[in-house]
Amino acid sequence: MAEPRSNQTASPSDLTARKRTGLLVRVVLFAIVVIACGFYSRIFQRLWTTVFPLACSTGSTAPLFVDFDAFPARIGDQDNLCRGVGDGECQRSDGDDVVRGECLGERMHGRFSVVNAKAGARRWSGTYCDGLPCGEFRIRIDSEHENVFRVENLHIQGPATIWERDGDRFVEFSGRYDRGKRVGRWVRRVEPSKTVRMAVIYDEHGIMTTASMYCTNGNLKEIRGKRTFIFDPQGKTIAEGSVLDPATGAGAANPSLCPLP
Repeated sequence: MAEPRSNQTASPSDLTARKRTGLLVRVVLFAIVVIACGFYSRIFQRLWTTVFPLACSTGSTAPLFVDFDAFPARIGDQDNLCRGVGDGECQRSDGDDVVRGECLGERMHGRFSVVNAKAGARRWSGTYCDGLPCGEFRIRIDSEHENVFRVENLHIQGPATIWERDGDRFVEFSGRYDRGKRVGRWVRRVEPSKTVRMAVIYDEHGIMTTASMYCTNGNLKEIRGKRTFIFDPQGKTIAEGSVLDPATGAGAANPSLCPLP
């Protein structure tokens, strides 16, 4: 009577297949262990640097430069505060300012901020992805005002609030950007009363179509393309002119008809 299959001696081909399978399993397990060690070591390193931060690299701690007056708005250069720094959080003092942020692969990656340690006030903060700005930025103008905007794909994108100086006071200019171009309705408000001075409409290409100025005497001044109109509080046209025709444009340009706040 023949013995059961399980008690028979394995053939050479079966032994070879088993050895290959065992070797493959060991290689896969080794790879998993290596990947896991690398993954967890980076996590541990980042947790360690949260308590004991690395030293951020030397360089200017100035905020990201943005030219809001350019068309489209232009993002300028900024020093890389993670050059030569390992992965994890870094921190460095620069006079009264303290910069702190996250580094990955010697690039700014995550949230960065600069705080004036003496005053306890944040100078600026922003988010970076692989060395490039990629989220919300807040840049303080003075103790009460800060520019707020977002960066996506190296363009200013979405809602934004920009502060402009007008003599000894500030004017808020707020609206929405689309790939660095102002679109839709933008409004200028004068501090400290937040009085609306002007509302500007931009088309989808970022071209201004209409500008409405709210005069302190109740009149309304509108610029539509190359023509200017001034309406009284009842909506009646009291002046009209063209910038191309000084004879007719003088009346509409008369500042006494529309004193601004």
